[in-house]
Amino acid sequence: MNLINLLGKQKFNKFLAVKIITAPPFSIEYNHRIFPSIIRKRASKIDESLQQWALAQADFFSESDWRDIQLKKLKNILVHAGHNVFYWRELFKKINFNPEKFKDFNDLKKLPVLTRAEIKKIPIKNLLARNTDRERTMEQFTSSSTGEPLRIFQDEKDLFLRRICTYETYRWMNVSVDAKICIFGLESARNLQGLGMHISMIDMESVKFRKRIYNDFIAYNPRLLIGTPAHLDRVLYFFQKDNISFKIESIIYIGESMNANLRHRLSDFFSSKIFSAYGAREASPLGIDCGNGEQNLHIVPWMNYLEIVEGKIIVTNLWNMVMPFIRYEVGDYGSWRNVNCQCGRQLPIFEVEGRILGNIDLPYGVSYPVNHILAYFTVNYHQEIERMQIEQIGLANLIFRYKPARPSAIIIIEKKGREYFNGILGNKIKVAFEITDYFPSNQNGKIPIFIKKLV
Repeated sequence: MNLINLLGKQKFNKFLAVKIITAPPFSIEYNHRIFPSIIRKRASKIDESLQQWALAQADFFSESDWRDIQLKKLKNILVHAGHNVFYWRELFKKINFNPEKFKDFNDLKKLPVLTRAEIKKIPIKNLLARNTDRERTMEQFTSSSTGEPLRIFQDEKDLFLRRICTYETYRWMNVSVDAKICIFGLESARNLQGLGMHISMIDMESVKFRKRIYNDFIAYNPRLLIGTPAHLDRVLYFFQKDNISFKIESIIYIGESMNANLRHRLSDFFSSKIFSAYGAREASPLGIDCGNGEQNLHIVPWMNYLEIVEGKIIVTNLWNMVMPFIRYEVGDYGSWRNVNCQCGRQLPIFEVEGRILGNIDLPYGVSYPVNHILAYFTVNYHQEIERMQIEQIGLANLIFRYKPARPSAIIIIEKKGREYFNGILGNKIKVAFEITDYFPSNQNGKIPIFIKKLV
């Protein structure tokens, strides 16, 4: 009888978990402004707890379970896009695609792959759903790993679930969501805002501010560090340079790939476990390292449907109803790994070809994050720049290589760009602007955003 009761409970828990995972977060769906803020906050906390419980139950869903969930979510986003987004409605008509009849993954392959360059040619109003509440729409900017600036809009439901994925990453690492966290840089990552202690990498480069940062850091006593590999590399450099010794339980790196050398140096210095989380601003979390020591990056099937086509990572975001990204090429390359993970999760494993930005090295041991420069030009000139690339030659010369969207954009880009570089770099390095249609690629044929040639 006890066994029957146990099986019945497990079946009910699975049923409830699927319902929670596939339904919109109720605290966002019904977050009417007429309710007092205290009620909205309480509802959000309850919703967070439910989402975390459901994903914990889903740890050992079968491949078939996840396939059923993804098919349901794919149909939802396709039907929504076909009814409410002008671009998708017209495309579906053109290729005779009926989202109401969507029933298997092969149907999705009937849709063409959407690139960032193609999105930039489409009027933004044609990409936005007509039935969404603009109060629940968030504007963002990204240049991702392609160097092509893009303005996007995100659904508040999508952003809420990204925060849940952050908590899920902690859980896979056996770190409590209430653990003390220190985040270096990543000011624009909304899923990390309001979490733990935030340290500016610009302040970290300043002798004036570093002593205060160390005092605050040691007093806070974090268990977890989060940053890009470029940021963490500089943190390690300053801790070693200034003889600051500190042990950290876990480190998560995001935004770029980390080479083995940096991984070992961080692990040795901080006596820490190193984990990764992979995602894209426009497509939310795509992979989570399960932390079993084998660097296995599992897909995140409750957030996205991920394909790898001719080595390119193609994503359909399952939650952004405001601006649906369907069969979107994120700009990274990857491959599937045919291994059975010791963690027991029945989630496919993949790996991503290195996406590395890094820092611009300046004289006197100072560095400046490349992603800060890219963010500036992306936010301010996403309509004027089609693609950009930065190349450093020695410690004295920097090339800002770009393709303007139109000739009239050149004057403003270079005038404001020179003012910007002068403000952040002063006379430490000479910056040249280069207009081009050709961008140097690496040995794998991929165009990197940042090229560093130091002698």
